[in-house]
Amino acid sequence: MKITPTGNRLLIKIIDKEISPGGIIIPKATTLHSLPASIGEIVAAGPGYLEDGATDKWTPCSFKVGQKVLFSKEAGLKIPKEILRYYLNSNTADSDYTIMQENQIYGTIDEEQKIKSE
Repeated sequence: MKITPTGNRLLIKIIDKEISPGGIIIPKATTLHSLPASIGEIVAAGPGYLEDGATDKWTPCSFKVGQKVLFSKEAGLKIPKEILRYYLNSNTADSDYTIMQENQIYGTIDEEQKIKSE
């Protein structure tokens, strides 16, 4: 069984921990917990949406699988890992997921660029 988003929706794996450059796991409670937003990685994307008045002209989603994104903690439909384990008949679900429309995403996170302090 596989979850495939419809329309312009995205399936996002919520990141609940960070790993430092040295490989140390930093729990979410110490870093991301105080943010009013969540960080996640897109694991599946829908085909997009039909343009107004069109019957066969699709506009693809703006985001791609593998991108890290920033979104509101209240956005989307939350899917706890326990539900995924039950319905997908798998013990590999290690994080919670959410399904949301692409317009609920604030932006992408580019790990290649470092913020320069002045």
